Amino acid sequence: MPIDIKQCANLMTKMPFTSKSGKELALAFTTDTAKKWGVVFLQRIRTPNGLGTIIGENNGNLWVWIDNDRGVTYWDHLKANVFSVDGFQPVKNASVELYPDEVVKHVENLFKCSISELIIFSQGLLSSIYTAKSDSELEDIEKNWELWLKQATEGLSAWFVSLRHYLQEHSQSPLEQMQKYGEITSRVTSIPGFTITEFNPSSLQKEINEIKEQARDLQQQKVAIIKQIPAKEDQEQIESIFKNLEQLLNDKLEQLKKLEEQNLQQKTLTSQLNKVLDNHQFAEFNLHAKKIELTVNTLLGIKPRLHDKQFMETYYVMLTMMAQYLYEQDIKEKHSEIKDKTGKEEAEDSLAPNQFTGLALAMLAGDSTIKKAYYLRLIKQLDNENTATKERPVSFDLETWANKNPVAMIALYRYLFNNTQFKQLEKDLSHKDYPLFLFEIVKLETSFILALSDTEKNNSQFSIPQEIKFHSQKVIDSLVELILDGNKETVIWLEKQIKSNKNPIVQNGKLYTALAEFYATPPHVDNEKGLFYSNQGKKITKDTEENKQSKLVFALYEAIEGVTSESRQSAVQMLKNAREYHYLKLASRKNPEAAMFCLEYCLSNNQLAETKQYAELARKADRAKAAYLEAMITKSQKGQFIPLLLEALEFGYAHAGYALTEVLVDLLERNQIEEIKEHYLNLLLKPFVLNKLPITVIIGMIIAVYADKEGTQQQEFIETWMYNLLVIAKNSEVENKTDLVVTLIKDYQGLLSDEGLLVALSILSKQRYFDNTVDPLLLDAIALIITEKDQKGPKHFFNLAIYDFLKNNTKIVVLLMNNPSSKEMLMKCEAFTNFIEKEHIPVEDTDKVKSQPSLTNLSLFGGNNNNNLPEEKDLSADASQSTIGTKKG
Repeated sequence: MPIDIKQCANLMTKMPFTSKSGKELALAFTTDTAKKWGVVFLQRIRTPNGLGTIIGENNGNLWVWIDNDRGVTYWDHLKANVFSVDGFQPVKNASVELYPDEVVKHVENLFKCSISELIIFSQGLLSSIYTAKSDSELEDIEKNWELWLKQATEGLSAWFVSLRHYLQEHSQSPLEQMQKYGEITSRVTSIPGFTITEFNPSSLQKEINEIKEQARDLQQQKVAIIKQIPAKEDQEQIESIFKNLEQLLNDKLEQLKKLEEQNLQQKTLTSQLNKVLDNHQFAEFNLHAKKIELTVNTLLGIKPRLHDKQFMETYYVMLTMMAQYLYEQDIKEKHSEIKDKTGKEEAEDSLAPNQFTGLALAMLAGDSTIKKAYYLRLIKQLDNENTATKERPVSFDLETWANKNPVAMIALYRYLFNNTQFKQLEKDLSHKDYPLFLFEIVKLETSFILALSDTEKNNSQFSIPQEIKFHSQKVIDSLVELILDGNKETVIWLEKQIKSNKNPIVQNGKLYTALAEFYATPPHVDNEKGLFYSNQGKKITKDTEENKQSKLVFALYEAIEGVTSESRQSAVQMLKNAREYHYLKLASRKNPEAAMFCLEYCLSNNQLAETKQYAELARKADRAKAAYLEAMITKSQKGQFIPLLLEALEFGYAHAGYALTEVLVDLLERNQIEEIKEHYLNLLLKPFVLNKLPITVIIGMIIAVYADKEGTQQQEFIETWMYNLLVIAKNSEVENKTDLVVTLIKDYQGLLSDEGLLVALSILSKQRYFDNTVDPLLLDAIALIITEKDQKGPKHFFNLAIYDFLKNNTKIVVLLMNNPSSKEMLMKCEAFTNFIEKEHIPVEDTDKVKSQPSLTNLSLFGGNNNNNLPEEKDLSADASQSTIGTKKG
């Protein structure tokens, strides 16, 4: 929000702030505050307590907000200029970036504007241009031109107030009087001063001789001085003064009695001449002219913020105000108008440089009245008899006048564009940052082309067709630039030209294609008009390069309005192949595939601010991929991206698994256990997450969290969280559940409770893991578990449940007993050997059977083929029922 000058000035007399101790205060900063303490509002200073910011005064004390303090504070011993006390120093060249966040937030909320604007306003930085008393002060501004432009841009509202006040004051100034003497010294700067001796009437003869000598000297001085003055008008002025002096000397010879009176006249004339030569009267005008020049250069140097409505309103008002001032004051050098017998002007441009600048400012602002006034002045200068000179600016229309006066229009155009200053301004300002100026140039060029075409019939100059072609191309290129930049006024004008069918320039494929693109671009979307211009552009386009552009726009409309999904997809693919992101962006408002491409493009090119407009429609093309891209974008923006990543993972986007793995590995490497516990551990309870993570990462997370717990917390984690994980894995389609369980049983038995062990074994059974080659280390681990649990007694839960499980999974028993190392352990377990004997489970001698048998080796079940083993029972339900209300461990 721009600064409100009046509101800020009022607020600075009573600003609510909180002290460091929490007390509410009303602080003031006025001109008296600045004088008393030697500071400016929001000045950055060094204090004994560190860096701080000047806020204001209250109850005779100056309050400062020290960086990182909770509020403002003051020093008892500060009673006058702050910097006269040891320990206090100003911070030179302090930038906005140096202000602490809490100061910026409080000040901007209080004043409802940016702190940079407030600093510029309160510290009077922009008004310094108009309060300068010497050239050197203005030169200091020019030396720091980039900084000055930045301040002027940020504090445009504050600068506007200063400029308006200054122009109001100087509109009343006697500029003509200042200029009268100033013109000579603007060209002559090295003439020495010159004096005439006053005579004493007491010795007449002596005085007569002295008068004769003085006359000879005077003649020599006159010749020497006039040689240094090139301008005839200036020579005449000097000649006139010398002539009066010479006449006075002659009069002295004849009228010595009037010597006193003549001496007085001598003094007056001498003083007047020295004023001219010493530049006295010109000094004030010259400083004013430099201030005006600096103001104009600043206005031309500012880069407009076209999307900031308030900024542009202020900027246009300032341009118009300056254009009006230059027009009304007519600050220019006086040139004599020399005309030949035909009446054609042969002198230099009689409009001063300021007038061309003023016209450019009026064109920049788009103000019709002052702009028309400049045009009328130009027309009058070129042809005082032209009927347009009798018109009032408000009713004048350049295009209408040009149609009726083609010859005069050509003269006007050439007069403008043959002027080096205007030509340079046109070169610097004819681009999309200054749309109103560029549009005005387009209209001038168009009127010039039509005038050339009209006069071509009666003019045999061979260069006219080439000139028309050159300027037509210039107009077309400028119009395309304006249209594609979304300039509505240009489009309205162009459509009017097309409908009138009187302007052959506008019957151009590039322009039709540009209009089609304009109507495909929000907020100007009009598919009916867009399709019309697209088709027209395709029809009349001949040039290869133009035809390529026409095809792209046609593909754009096909992607948006294509009858079939195939045609729409084909159009998107064409735009993709052409790498035309701009057109895909336009198509993305209706085409999901285009939206998806734009989402990818934004991510890869770090254009994150644009992504929101594509995400919703991209989901219709591929929800999983869109969610993944959104997750990566949100991650780049330091946002909560995990929910989106999980969505992508759940709907099967493979890269989401890799991305989540990277996140988890990074957390593990940085030992961020709390973050893993709080945000990521429970993700493992989601089957689709388990499916996509490597076993090493899953185990790594579990171990990290387990190790971070103590005592009963660890046991609770094993019995509750780990048990739930295994149950979820068993009852879900988790592809890597077998690998997970095998790893846990082999290497991390301590993470499994009795119930967990049984669920883990049932998972392996259900997955028919034991039908294939079995890792002997796993068999050793199972054997070790059975023997260790056996030591807890026959009524221990695991010992009650494990043999029920083995009874229905006798293949495990066979494998255990045919693996030498596991058999060795189990043969020492009486309960296990009794179980084999009781259940009559026949096993071969381990010396005769391979330690990793295949199913064909297992013909051990008395008449039954081993491929027809009893169905495995799901013991997890029984096991969980057995554990409810029973002692564990």
